[in-house]
Amino acid sequence: MAFRFNKCSTPAEAASVEEHRIDPTARGRRLTWTLAHNRTDPRLRDSCLAKHVMRLKYREYLAALRSHTRLRFGVTVGPARHHALPCMAMHACERVELDFIAHAPFRFVSTVDLAISPEQLFEVLADAESWPHWATAITKVTWTSPEPRGVGATRTVNMRGGIVGDEVFLAWEPFTHMAFRFDEASSGSIAAFAEDYRVVPSSGGCHLTWVMAMKPKGVAGRIGMTLGKPLMGRTFQKFLYNLRDYSARRFAA
Repeated sequence: MAFRFNKCSTPAEAASVEEHRIDPTARGRRLTWTLAHNRTDPRLRDSCLAKHVMRLKYREYLAALRSHTRLRFGVTVGPARHHALPCMAMHACERVELDFIAHAPFRFVSTVDLAISPEQLFEVLADAESWPHWATAITKVTWTSPEPRGVGATRTVNMRGGIVGDEVFLAWEPFTHMAFRFDEASSGSIAAFAEDYRVVPSSGGCHLTWVMAMKPKGVAGRIGMTLGKPLMGRTFQKFLYNLRDYSARRFAA
């Protein structure tokens, strides 16, 4: 089935069409959902960051549909699949320091209470295999420097939508604080990027405050970030709820 918008509340949307195709599989049915937009503003149309944010939200929609289908019909359905955007050449990012996290043009602050100790939380954060389980925008994390972890350690992070980031750690205080920045990114829309994780013990385990700090590059990047900020804030908070559930399962014994 397919449909289009005849009218839209935003003047930036010149045309919008959706198509849903259902194909039989060995385990049931596979849904392919295609959204096609024609935006009047080329700065929005060409913003890689805006596209990435939208793809994250659409992925949430399919995950919710999968869960609803499982509950309604009592069946197990396959995972949602997505076609990544083509990878681009790596672009240098600004070599920001820790003070950038407090003064970045765009900051997203998320918090969560976890029923695990600070030591267990750092075990999760140091485990490259754990990140895709809770930060679902991430598909792969690879440490590119040897242990022990510390300031100056490096990783490469692959994300949905074809975005890749080369990270260097700015802080590593076991069980209390870690932070890193992008030195390079495959998206030319990112001028600077850093994340900060601060952990304090609590009566039930620990409390985590996560700050994601960004500086977009160019007009298209700023517009995409401004439009996507409410959605991104909700998505990042959902990641911490995922972390809470993942850590509870991991340390259930």
